[in-house]
Order: sequence, then C-alpha cells, then structure tokens
Amino acid sequence: MSVPVHELLPRVAALNVPGAPYVFEIDGTTIIGRWAFDNPALAEVLGDGGASANFRYVVTLDPSRGTFRCSERDAGYNNGAFRAYRGYSRNYNVNLLTIIVALVRRAERKRRTGSATPPHRFRQEELKSPLRSVLEGSGWRRRGLIR
Repeated sequence: MSVPVHELLPRVAALNVPGAPYVFEIDGTTIIGRWAFDNPALAEVLGDGGASANFRYVVTLDPSRGTFRCSERDAGYNNGAFRAYRGYSRNYNVNLLTIIVALVRRAERKRRTGSATPPHRFRQEELKSPLRSVLEGSGWRRRGLIR
C-alpha cells in the first residue's frame, strides 16, 4: 500500500537539506530534481565535477495508482560532452569542440585549485537515487519513462 500524496510530499521536501548538491521542487504531482547551482558554495564544485546546470529529473506521480514515472531532460551541451561532429570521411567522428572545452576547463581548474583533477565526479544517479528511495520506500511503484 502506498503512502498518500499529502504524506509523501513532505518526505520529498525533507531531501532539500542545506549543503546537498541537489534540489527537489514540487509542483502539484510533479517533482523536479536538479543540481543546486543556485547555491554559490556548490556551483563551482558542481561545475568542476561535471554536473550539468541544465539537467532536470522529472517525476510525475499518479496518486490513483500509487505509481510514478520518470524522465530526464538536459538542455544544452550536457556536461561538456557535445555530440560528435561528423567529419568529411564516412565513419570518422571528430569531436574537436569537446577536446577544446575539456582542455580549457582543466587549465582553469589547475589555475584555481593547483590541481587538474576534480575532487569528485558528480553522476546523475546521485541526484536520482535519494528521490527514488523515498518514493519506493513509501510504497510507490515505478512505471517507466514518460513518453
């Protein structure tokens, strides 16, 4: 048996603790998770760690069935990984823009911190798993991707 929505949403809001690298916004029966780039203390660390400021994890609740659906949205260049540019030669991908962006970021990070390697690499799963744990721990079932 799933927990009613009016009891579930405060549990989701409780995930928004100070210092967490993510933020969950509630709009009716839709929950939107994103990286906490609006926190000045975390913005630089998130950017250096590969988190995308444009990434959104959208969860839509269906209270009548006790289920939820998830989708991921990322407008922009998705963590510095541009799509490969198809070169003149068939079956040969050139991703020069990604190489340039990576080198510039590494040089900037080295200038700022003295080290070219980021302290932590942020994965999208770090944003998604706390929310899914709360939902599944409250008896809600996942139904798949939103079409």
